[in-house]
Amino acid sequence: MAAVFYVAFVFLVFAVREVGYALGALLVGVRIEALFLGLGPVIFRLRASGRRLLLGLLPVGILVGLSGATEDAQRGLSGEGERARGLLGKSYGGRVLVFFCGAAVCLAGAWGFLFSGALLRPPPAPVVGGVTLHSPAREAGLEAADRIVSVSGQAPRYLFDVFKTIFDARGEPVEVELRRGGANGETLRVTLATRAGFGA
Repeated sequence: MAAVFYVAFVFLVFAVREVGYALGALLVGVRIEALFLGLGPVIFRLRASGRRLLLGLLPVGILVGLSGATEDAQRGLSGEGERARGLLGKSYGGRVLVFFCGAAVCLAGAWGFLFSGALLRPPPAPVVGGVTLHSPAREAGLEAADRIVSVSGQAPRYLFDVFKTIFDARGEPVEVELRRGGANGETLRVTLATRAGFGA
């Protein structure tokens, strides 16, 4: 499953890069003459407004064909107007901008992917870093590396949520559910005495 996800992600990155090239081409006035959708043998062709649309057998990937992308292709363009709209007919800065757009869109897509994953994936439960000697936490049986699953019936997203619940208890006992020994470890329920004001 991981291999399938990796391959799909690679194809997505290449597709996003091609979209960036297309945006760069539009910015500097390079003509887009072909759009290839998919890979493998071409099973469908369409020509409209001087542009070609080709559909590959495998429905993955995308490739944008820019006019004048090679020296031979640039020389084969007829008329000054067509050559001016070829990639190699643009200034060095214009060509750099086209390729920069491809890289920039790729980078933005990667950051967006990571950011969305961070938002969609819930953070792991807070972990006890250490327990002070003679503290209520030690007396309740908490140990370092215990993962706090819930406090007073509420699942804390961050360690701050644990502190806030203890503070709001104002000296009243707090029920804490722990997981010890990793994902497959035992689940414990302990009663944590709190001090009036703050602290466990």
